[in-house]
Amino acid sequence: MRNLSRSLSKRICNARTRVVSTASIGNQSCEHFPRIRQVRALTRRREAAMTDAEGGHGSDCHDVAMTHWINGVHPAPIANPMSVYPQYAGARTSWGINA
Repeated sequence: MRNLSRSLSKRICNARTRVVSTASIGNQSCEHFPRIRQVRALTRRREAAMTDAEGGHGSDCHDVAMTHWINGVHPAPIANPMSVYPQYAGARTSWGINA
């Protein structure tokens, strides 16, 4: 594991990038750290996506029966972002989302 850490540190330190900050990997420090040059997001064409009215479901929330697994009531509870709060741990619908 140490060899991997040293190898990674050397690769990052030897990269020809603009100095943006000092970082430490393992017990070695490094003044050169690579920058993110580009971020891309790809989407499907709008015509290809079906709406709820057309019988499809997108990634947005839509009404499902309370017994649907995503609500976390039946057959067993599932974790949800509000599970740490007892009043909201029972089901996703308890905190206002109709998953």
